[in-house]
Formats: sequence, C-alpha cells, structure tokens
Amino acid sequence: TLAYSLESSGRAKDALALIDPALDSAGDNRPYLLRSKALALGWLGRQREGLDLLTDLLADRPGDADTLDFACWYRGLWNIGLDAVLGDCDKAVTQANYSASALQSRAVAKLRLGKFAEAKVDIDAALDLDPGNETYLLTRGMVRQVSGDPSGGKADIAEAERRNRSVGKIYRAAGLLR
Repeated sequence: TLAYSLESSGRAKDALALIDPALDSAGDNRPYLLRSKALALGWLGRQREGLDLLTDLLADRPGDADTLDFACWYRGLWNIGLDAVLGDCDKAVTQANYSASALQSRAVAKLRLGKFAEAKVDIDAALDLDPGNETYLLTRGMVRQVSGDPSGGKADIAEAERRNRSVGKIYRAAGLLR
C-alpha cells in the first residue's frame, strides 16, 4: 500500500526501493509485490520491464485471476504488448467470474485497440456491478469521449475527478486521458 502511494505521488523509485528487498521474504505476497513493482516500472517509463515481470508471473501462475486482470489492465494502460492482450483479458474476465475489475481492465485494453463499442459494453457492465467506483466512471468517460458522446464523456470524467481528484493521474501519464 505504501509502495502504491509512493508510485502515484511521483516517487516510483522510492516504491522500488521498498519492494525489491521485500521480495526476498514475500511468501504468499510475492505476486502482489511483483504487480506493484511492474506498476512502479511503468511509472518510470520502463513498461517493457514491467510487462516482462508480469509475463514471468503468469508463467508461474497461469490461472491467477488477479494477475491476469492486472496484466490486461497494464498492457492497455501503457499501450504495450497489445498483440495478445485480449486473450489474457478474456481469461481474466472468466477466471474472475466477470468481476467489475476485470471488465474495466478489458475495457481499457479495448479502448487502446480502438474497439470502442466493445469497451463500452464492458465498462457499462463494470459500472452495473459497482456503480460508485470512480475509476470505472472515468473509464466510461474516456470511452464515451472517443465513441461519439464527448459531452457525456466529459461529464463522467468530471464526476469521477470530483469524487477523487487523483483518479485520472495514471491515465494521463499513460496518454489515455487528456
């Protein structure tokens, strides 16, 4: 949690300094720490290294719904490794029993791929499951902006950011939100 806070406040190097030594004795927390490390690497512009970590983690834990979900979201967020992203995203959605998180991750990937109508279906389903989630609302706003409803998209984004001022920070850093 501290590493994530550091990452999102522009201190990804400090986050890595916490994560790396903790990996030696992580035990059951190792997958979580590796996902956090991948995110820190992404913030530092080292998205390929982060994706490599996630690829290795998925090789060790091929059915892990949390890692599949995160890898799907990470690829879409950072616009990397999209050639095979939908297969992993579909696995994430089914392994996570159609969770709102996995649906949102797949929506982000579909947004990057220009599959706007499909992204809208996924993000609407995520919002049906968790209507109060500002990240899902922000994602719907991004999808709506590029798919023919710019004013609706702007309203969704404004409401998401009213609820949580920093919700769009990572999406701006990744170039998905302007």
